[in-house]
Amino acid sequence: MAYETGVATSQADFVDKLIQFATANGWTLGEYDVPNKRGAIDRDGIYVQWRWDGTTSIGGYQSLGFQRKAASATVAAGGTGYTVGDTLTLVGGTVTTPATFNVDTVAGGVVTAVSPVAVGDYDVIPDDPVSTTGGTGTLCTLNVVWTSFGTKAPGTQLDDSGNGAQSGVETQRRLSGVGVGPYTTYWFFADASIEPYVHYVLEYSPGLYRHGSFGRLQKFGTWTGGEYHACHVWNGSAAINSNTHSLLLDGLTARTDDGGTIHCEGLPSQVGSGKWGVALNTTTTGTDTAAVARALFTGGFREGFLNNALAGMRANPSSGFIVMVPIHNWYRVGTSGEQFRFGGKMIHVRELNGFFLQPQQEFTIGAETWKAFPMVRKLTTGERSGNMFVAYRKIV
Repeated sequence: MAYETGVATSQADFVDKLIQFATANGWTLGEYDVPNKRGAIDRDGIYVQWRWDGTTSIGGYQSLGFQRKAASATVAAGGTGYTVGDTLTLVGGTVTTPATFNVDTVAGGVVTAVSPVAVGDYDVIPDDPVSTTGGTGTLCTLNVVWTSFGTKAPGTQLDDSGNGAQSGVETQRRLSGVGVGPYTTYWFFADASIEPYVHYVLEYSPGLYRHGSFGRLQKFGTWTGGEYHACHVWNGSAAINSNTHSLLLDGLTARTDDGGTIHCEGLPSQVGSGKWGVALNTTTTGTDTAAVARALFTGGFREGFLNNALAGMRANPSSGFIVMVPIHNWYRVGTSGEQFRFGGKMIHVRELNGFFLQPQQEFTIGAETWKAFPMVRKLTTGERSGNMFVAYRKIV
């Protein structure tokens, strides 16, 4: 099912429900670890992680791989000459510390069951069946079940994009200020007909919203990448057009640690040879965790030609006049001046003027159903976003 709504009782419960929804829609579980407050999933080269602080915020991370550990294994071929209690060491992969397994049972020297002794730390896992060494026999191979992280926490994974605190207090790219829960409502949206994505909205308190998304852009051209992860940071005391806010792949934020990140390699006229871009409105882009400068992307919410030109047009489903602005993503070429090229766009998410809309309102455009939410809260005082709404396509 590509749409879900419900209630989450806590930060951990929200991440758990988001992961369960994603895995039900084609993503693979990497890890959901409540004691360490972290979780991870991946799909088709898209690797995303979360850590929650149990106090105020839920942090988001992105990388081009997970460090893996061996959780369990079944015997593919039992070999010959083994003895109960033998230790088998996995062979292959790119590994810091290899995993080992105990031989639990044998039948005439043939291994029939094993259990993990040391889970190992793998940057690249070996393919099944995995060869082993050690013990009194030969030629035992295993089919291994892997889970993510090993000894590396979110934010320190393979080719990590940067943005995301690792101290357990989430102060960078995150759903900010959501508290500990329980939360009023959540909504999840997913599809993979163009490229895989998951959009999520959290009403963390009645009438107050945070947004997030991960997946792959619908790219323009044949460059490598397009995988992204974006969250929602909001400064409750600042104006709507403040560059201290960050929403999805926002083109107005100036906070390099909050911007959504995009995997990008081989963009035409791309500056530098890094693997990452970041969505900002500043020439200072920060670096990934390998200390490599990131490319600059802009576009998205609150900034750009389309937004400025169309933001005053009020969507009115009763009259059939519904102007919605796609989130286009442009990347900077060169190191000076305002020179940008089109890189792609987010799929099935739009910005619109919600003057005539109610929070959570649904409307149809042809055969499509859309559901709209305030960016933060439909007010003009206090923590507010006025009539700035975000709409997501609802596919059931």
